[in-house]
Formats: sequence, structure tokens, C-alpha cells
Amino acid sequence: MFENMNYIKDMYLNLASNKFSTSSIKALSTQINNLKSLTQLSLDLSDCEIQQAESEALSEGLQKITNLQKLSLNLNNCQLGPKGMSNIGHALQMLTKIQHLQLELKKCNIGSKGGKSIGNGLAKLPFLKHLFLEISQNDIGVDGAKGVCFGLVAVPKLIYLELNLSLNYLSSKGLGYFGEVISKLKNLKVLKIDSDRNMLGPDGTKQFSKQLEKSRNLNKLQLSFRSNGISNATQKLLTDVTEFIQNKTIFFE
Repeated sequence: MFENMNYIKDMYLNLASNKFSTSSIKALSTQINNLKSLTQLSLDLSDCEIQQAESEALSEGLQKITNLQKLSLNLNNCQLGPKGMSNIGHALQMLTKIQHLQLELKKCNIGSKGGKSIGNGLAKLPFLKHLFLEISQNDIGVDGAKGVCFGLVAVPKLIYLELNLSLNYLSSKGLGYFGEVISKLKNLKVLKIDSDRNMLGPDGTKQFSKQLEKSRNLNKLQLSFRSNGISNATQKLLTDVTEFIQNKTIFFE
């Protein structure tokens, strides 16, 4: 499909809601990594039944596009599982020039081990400045949250961070890990977090709020903590925390 098209630098490819065999994914990956000038890639394979074997074929192709600076990969509603996520995480480790990453993994059954694989991948991206990570409905739990944060703390150049963490059984402890790492990202200007339905409980945002106070360089803050059983007192605490950001955009739901 892409033969003799080595001049292409930016590619958008939407293949959502198709059913691919492992050999088809491997062929696609081979075609893409033949584009030696490619620096930006947007690939939508959501609802494509990408599982462990297909993810391995995809990983083998992606990790060879070593000049990529911008990657958008949508695997929403693909049953990757922990091993499939490990394959994708390994590919990320090879793409060390990436500055802009959009990774969509909603409802991929990656679990806590998948969260750790994401973290291992992020930890190898020293130039990353913009990250959008959609990992809702994956049951990563506290251990998975800790794994993701292991990667986040290794990318200090982050300016923009957007996380969808909903329905992952994080609890207040898991959310606290994110608060701790965010406080260490001194270049962060924009922070958006969706942590709905994570069983945070009455005191769910206290630790997170205390850490957030240290993020003095934020220009925009957007937080969503719906359906977590948070008490009115805790909601007020989080509202008070945001007051230190004077003349800046704040959204709290």
C-alpha cells in the first residue's frame, strides 16, 4: 500500500471496527515502518479485536519507526490483556524521540501488570512533553497506578498531562500515587484528570490535594471525581487547594 512513499512524514490511518488477523497486522506494520521519513503517526485500531498475538505483530512494527516524534495509538475496546499491553509497552521503549503521545486503551483488560507495562514504556521517553493517556475500565488497581506513576516521574519535561483513570479501583491510595508524581513535574502547565468511580471514599482526595498544592506552575486544572463517595468536607478541601492558582483556569466536577 505504501511502497515508494518514503517522503511521507505525517500519516493518519483510521482502521477502527475491522477484524484483522495476526498476519494482516504484521503486513500493515511492515508497510508503515518502511516509511523512513515518518515522524508523526496516528493509528486507530479501536474495536479491531487486537489481542496478544496481534499486539506482538503491531509492536514489532512500531518499535522500528525510531524517528517518530508524535504518536497517537487508539486500541480502545481491544482485549489486549496484560501480555498484549506488555508488547505495546516494549514498543514504546524503543521510540525514544517521542515528544507527543496519545495512547488510548479504554477497556483493554490490561490489569495491574498492564499499568506497570505502561510505566516501563513511558520511563524510556525522556523528551516527552505532551501526554494523553486513556486507560479507563481496566481494573489496574493500586499496583497498576503505582506502575504508571513509575513512568510519569521519569518524564520531567511534561508540559501537558491528561489522564482518564475512571473505573480502575484506584482507591485513595492509588490516586495518592498520581498526586505525588504530579507534584514532581515542575514544568507541568496543563493537568486534566478523570477519576470517576474509583472507590475513593470519604477521604479520597485528601492526600492528592496536599500534593497538588506543590504544583505552582499549573495554568489549567481540570478534575473529575464523580461517584466516589467523597464527603462534602473533602470536596471543600479540594476547592480550597485550587485557590492558590490565581487568575488561572480551573474546572472541578
